[in-house]
Amino acid sequence: MMKNNVYGILGIGVRNGLWNADFDGQSKRDGNGIIKGSSYALQYCIKRQWDRNHQNIMGLKTMKEDGTCLKIEEKYYKIFHETDKKPTKKKDDYSTILNNLLKCKDVLHFGVTYTGKPNVNIQGLLQFSEGINLYHDTHEDVEAIITPYANQVAKEDKKNATTGARMLLDEAHYIYDFSLFPKEYDKYISDNFKGYTKEDYEDFKNQSIIAVSNYNSKAKAGCKNEFAMFIETKEDTNYLLDLNCLNEYINIYKNNDSDNKIIYDLKIIAELLNALKEKIDKVEMFYNPRTVEIKGIKKNDCINIYDLITREKL
Repeated sequence: MMKNNVYGILGIGVRNGLWNADFDGQSKRDGNGIIKGSSYALQYCIKRQWDRNHQNIMGLKTMKEDGTCLKIEEKYYKIFHETDKKPTKKKDDYSTILNNLLKCKDVLHFGVTYTGKPNVNIQGLLQFSEGINLYHDTHEDVEAIITPYANQVAKEDKKNATTGARMLLDEAHYIYDFSLFPKEYDKYISDNFKGYTKEDYEDFKNQSIIAVSNYNSKAKAGCKNEFAMFIETKEDTNYLLDLNCLNEYINIYKNNDSDNKIIYDLKIIAELLNALKEKIDKVEMFYNPRTVEIKGIKKNDCINIYDLITREKL
């Protein structure tokens, strides 16, 4: 069972793409106009990554033959019972449903509100912040598009192909903070659930640093994982440190040089980690050295740095 709390960062790079759009197709922004990304956009990519690796996932849409979506009870029965069995009025045992839900990778990490019978609410031990674009030279471009189909809405234009527009960002770099507190699930430990394990954490780590790059869709083309940091505290300082909102300690910019690399300036984080070195077990950092340059932090006995793509030590 894992005992150390973890704080961290996931960095998503975008070039000529749109990581997260609102319902109008525009890039999402907060009230101050800063470009942001929903935590659900990142979680969705991680869920898809687990799904591709044949893990049980509750929180992905599943369609019936008639084109409608499965209800949450139907999805539960599809995963844990015969595929043709339907929910009945008879209540399943609460502990059985709880333990089964915790076998789903997304529920194990992000939690779930199961509204079947009985109701089960699991608050996830892993919490992501909203992603903030920290690159200040982002520009929006509008790309005109045309479909090969006639317009079925406008009568005067019904013989012509439909035209539209697609919003793109020329370059953006989103930073997501997260915290993972394994002991939050100690209350669920039983003969059927042994708690959150080190293997569970390693799996999350390995999938999260590639999930965006592996998400294969037109909507997310140009979006990729480019940076990650995982900070494990010592067990006796689990709830005594404030390492939330790490995005406040990062600067992202470019120099006017020929290699065109994006720079992650981690000087403030490095100073903070050095001040807390007696309370931190270890730090692991991953980045793509072909496109990213790291400044202000160096590897030492506590900090290990890896190539995000090859996973080799740098």
